Amino acid sequence: MPAMASRRLNLGIVAHVDAGKTSLTERLLVDAGVIKSAGSVDEGSTQTDTDSIERQRGITISSAVVSFIAGDTQVNIVDTPGHAEFVAEVERAMHVLDGAVLVVSATHGVQPRTRILHRTLARLRIPTLIFVNKIDVASAGERDLTAITAPLTDRAIAMTSVREAGTRSASVLRRTDTAYRRDLLDLLTRDDDALLASYMDAPDSVGMQSLVERLGSQTAAGVDFPVFHGSAITGVGVPELVNGIRTLLPAVDDSSGDPFGYVFKTAKDERGGRAAYVRMYSGALHARDRLPVAHAVGSVKVTELRVFRGGTVPIESGASAGDIAVVHTAPELRIGDTIGAGTPFARRAPEFAPPTLQTVVRPKDRSRRGELSAALQDLAAADPLIDVHLHGDDDELAVQVYGEIQRQVIQARLADEYGLDVEFSPPQIQYIEKPIGRGAAMEVIGGDHPCLATIGLRVRPRPTDSGVLYEAPIEFAGALPRAFHRAIEETVHKTLRQGLCNWPVTDCAVTMTACGYDSAGTTARDFRALVPLALMTALKEAGTTGFEPLSEFELDLPAAALSTTLAALLAAGARLNDPTYHADAYLLTGLIPTVAVHGIELRLPSLTSGEGVLTTRPGGYRRLKSRLQERRRRGLDPRNRRTYIADIARGLL
Repeated sequence: MPAMASRRLNLGIVAHVDAGKTSLTERLLVDAGVIKSAGSVDEGSTQTDTDSIERQRGITISSAVVSFIAGDTQVNIVDTPGHAEFVAEVERAMHVLDGAVLVVSATHGVQPRTRILHRTLARLRIPTLIFVNKIDVASAGERDLTAITAPLTDRAIAMTSVREAGTRSASVLRRTDTAYRRDLLDLLTRDDDALLASYMDAPDSVGMQSLVERLGSQTAAGVDFPVFHGSAITGVGVPELVNGIRTLLPAVDDSSGDPFGYVFKTAKDERGGRAAYVRMYSGALHARDRLPVAHAVGSVKVTELRVFRGGTVPIESGASAGDIAVVHTAPELRIGDTIGAGTPFARRAPEFAPPTLQTVVRPKDRSRRGELSAALQDLAAADPLIDVHLHGDDDELAVQVYGEIQRQVIQARLADEYGLDVEFSPPQIQYIEKPIGRGAAMEVIGGDHPCLATIGLRVRPRPTDSGVLYEAPIEFAGALPRAFHRAIEETVHKTLRQGLCNWPVTDCAVTMTACGYDSAGTTARDFRALVPLALMTALKEAGTTGFEPLSEFELDLPAAALSTTLAALLAAGARLNDPTYHADAYLLTGLIPTVAVHGIELRLPSLTSGEGVLTTRPGGYRRLKSRLQERRRRGLDPRNRRTYIADIARGLL
């Protein structure tokens, strides 16, 4: 049994693809004695890339957790994907972090996704250390490693110095010299007038220990960014990084209060069930506990609980604040669920845009459509944003994706894990609708519909990127059986997949205002049939407007290509930030309509003489200047009351 530690630290390791984050994870585990030798990304033998597709492709697709002991601290490493198309997986994992290590390649410097990750970490105020990796690779010797993080932040401070960079003999030293003290003072006195006054009055009265403690406080607040150097492959500089992780990042050592946990990942287990990865924020969780679930009416019972302990996941009787537990419950938990009555640590939840591309999936053997539907639903349990749904008059199966790599991964998983050979339609841009006002409607038992149910719903707008919120006031909690509550909530979300113009509706709140049923004959089906009628009536009263998806882009290009590329971007409807110039090259950033991205990608080689590098990620939505074009509706149409009532009366639901 691994030794117990008094403190818990959940650490994210994030990076641009190929910067070396998975190699760094392996090195940390080797140095801690968890594994005997580091695995290879190329050979598919790493601890965190356990998925067969990850091993084949040499990339991280889903977050994974491993742990090691550093002094009095148990560090749970949450290894996250580096590819932009798996941003949702990254940001879900960020929700549970106490700190992070941002890996930067010494050979390539700050890359497009490095900037995106750093901005996300800074926005969420996640305490972050920066690790400049690959100092032993030849091209690292051509760079000023002390300035490599300059494009990210002016709040960085080097904690180590490098000798013989770019050679196999590269080494690092922990900085303790006069220059280090001067750099610390320059950084810390920017926002601390009292410290500056103390130093000006009596320079010798400000000791090094005091400065290091202040740096720790500033790092924990997500303001300053200590920088370490090394090589994940050889292990040079990693002990210094571990010391920084243990001393500069905030760990949890208090398990008081009521239990509260957040589900950030689910995965299939060896028995065919689904386990939930729960980050505990407060209190303690025990096997056989029954706890309330915030996203469902009722509670769940913990049937089995495993906790990460220094590289292993033994069955435990309990998990404390700061732990990550693999939990089996009845009923099963979903991603985003919160369990327990305690209060989480105050941290802004990550925000990420849903995928903006939709593609239809078809089995090449059409007789296996039912198997495909079940397999996609299984994949959606681990990644809800792919949003499996029916599309078109033929009720074809459709999913949402961020891009081609994610589509290929889904295709490979269907083949490897479910034995399904599938084909995809060309992806289409996904527009959305948002309510522009408020609306309400109520359907009662005995009305002109055939349902033995009463339901009242109110619709109102919510802030941008806030998603859909369903609210059932507390006074209705005991008014309906749990199965009816779940049917209403699920049907609200399902109905909003098609708004007044048959595009998904978001950034809205739907509140139950009335409910009722006949104890002798009402079933959940009555509510599933009636909710769309009430909801669409309320939505008509509120009205909706259309929004088009945008892509946030970063484009590196040679200086000579600036004018022609700017013209092409502006013609495509892009909104540009001021260009950044560095070493005879420009970095262009901004927002562009997603529908225009493919055209820019096709033109980029000729615009930049083959030297342009474009990176995009979902960038939100903007209101359409013209009316949103209505698309073909799938399934029954609750906008047309007469035909909808006739259809459900004939049992077509």
